Amino acid sequence: MSLTETAREIIFDGFPLDKSTTPRTVLEYIARQLGKERQTLEAEFLLADRSLVDLLACVIVEESAGRMVGVSLALKEIVNLEGKYFDGYIILPIEWPAIPDGVREVDETYRRQLESALISALQTSGARVEVVTGNLEERVLRTIDLLQGAVPPRCEPRIAEH
Repeated sequence: MSLTETAREIIFDGFPLDKSTTPRTVLEYIARQLGKERQTLEAEFLLADRSLVDLLACVIVEESAGRMVGVSLALKEIVNLEGKYFDGYIILPIEWPAIPDGVREVDETYRRQLESALISALQTSGARVEVVTGNLEERVLRTIDLLQGAVPPRCEPRIAEH
């Protein structure tokens, strides 16, 4: 089973999820993401493109810039609880410039700050983290290898077409 990407849904519904993120956006994201995860609790295998740790990274960066102050404390606790449902996280680090798509942040400095906050949050949580680097094909092959080690035998990892 896989989850749809909450971040894109939030943005398409008009909530800012960038340098202008608001507490209302954070609450909406948490509610939607946890609602999706709750519906999958009985799934034998779950693959999620994003989790609340991505949101936490955004909030941490915003707090360091003097915005969203105080929001990360509660979100860290939620992320730690959410993390108990995941066997691990796969990070695809920034290795080439962003393609402007109206959703992803294209400011390279901001992207690097988000990536750093994400990795730091995961390391602090003690979660199993795999960093997958390389060109697109190398990333796909390595990710499939990782998933095959985690996927029950009757489930086959598929790559969603976007």
